[in-house]
Amino acid sequence: MKNQLDLIVSLSALVIALVFAGVFWGTARKPVAPPAVVPVKTTPVALPTPTIPMVNGLVPATGNTGRGGGGGGGGGKSGGKGKGRFGQG
Repeated sequence: MKNQLDLIVSLSALVIALVFAGVFWGTARKPVAPPAVVPVKTTPVALPTPTIPMVNGLVPATGNTGRGGGGGGGGGKSGGKGKGRFGQG
């Protein structure tokens, strides 16, 4: 009886192994071909000649003249006697 049980277990294991091997072989990924190599252009590049304007001074500022540098708020009252922390009173 033991030999018959061993034979059944062995054949079952063999069938399961063959099924797994078939699934792994059947669902294997196909190799992807690498993309074709694009040739690199090696011709010399012709750069355009730049035109540099010649001036006798700096370009004058427009719109914001006479105000000094930016960077802070201005124009309002600041501090003063009797003012509290938030400007009350």
